[in-house]
Amino acid sequence: MIHEKALKGFTSTSAGSYDHGRPDYSTACIEQIVSLMNDTIKRCDDSSRGVDVFEFGAGTGKFTESFVQNLPNLTPMLSLRSYIATDPSEGFLSVLQRKQLPNVECRLGTANATGLPDDSVDFVIAAQAFHWTANDATLREVHRILRPHGIFLMVYNCYDYNEAPWLQQIDAEILAPLYTADVPRQQNGRWRLAFDSDEAREHQWFTSLQEVYLPYEQRGPRSMVVQRIMSASVIAETPADAQDATLHVLDHLLDTHPSLETARATGAYRIPYHTIVAFVRKNT
Repeated sequence: MIHEKALKGFTSTSAGSYDHGRPDYSTACIEQIVSLMNDTIKRCDDSSRGVDVFEFGAGTGKFTESFVQNLPNLTPMLSLRSYIATDPSEGFLSVLQRKQLPNVECRLGTANATGLPDDSVDFVIAAQAFHWTANDATLREVHRILRPHGIFLMVYNCYDYNEAPWLQQIDAEILAPLYTADVPRQQNGRWRLAFDSDEAREHQWFTSLQEVYLPYEQRGPRSMVVQRIMSASVIAETPADAQDATLHVLDHLLDTHPSLETARATGAYRIPYHTIVAFVRKNT
């Protein structure tokens, strides 16, 4: 079941602004993931084979592109045998398909109904996506398709409010009021609770959740900031007049916040993040 905010906010209309506004993923992030992958493959009976990856919630391919393009430069040991990227939004997936990434197969699909055989992939990845479907059905499916010792990776670029008080004000005035109690949000971290559900504890599908934090930043002109904020599903799914009102508030804040004085003068803006690489390993 896909949340209606995601269905309404992530469409062919919003796909372009999402792809341009969202940050990619740092080399350090991909290095961390590759290190985990190398360690996992060493445990396999046939460590010389290529790896099989399944990504759900791939969207326009922000993570997919960063991973596939960086992989050859990071390790001579790890090669892709298959990479299946899925998303429930046809509009978003079409952007990813147009990138024509090597070895990447794009499919419409959801996290809890992958259509893959049992024990068929080494790694499952969800980048900026798991909070939308953080439930028993997803974890049950991820466990089913992972091979023994396989890893489920959850990756998030999270705003670093401590580094940017203006971002914190944007959150307070624009974003937070739109995230009602029933709307999943990665920033509040509630997606972690899925691993502590009654069913997850009973079946012990995975090892304990581990997390690595990496600093990151997105640099660009003012339009980058506007596209990043306006690409949030809770904004993108609102009517045009509501989006215009949101943009007016955002413009006023960017015009007046004292900590952005230098950015306004130079036209160079910086959005600070911390990237979370969270992972669990399949229990066998």
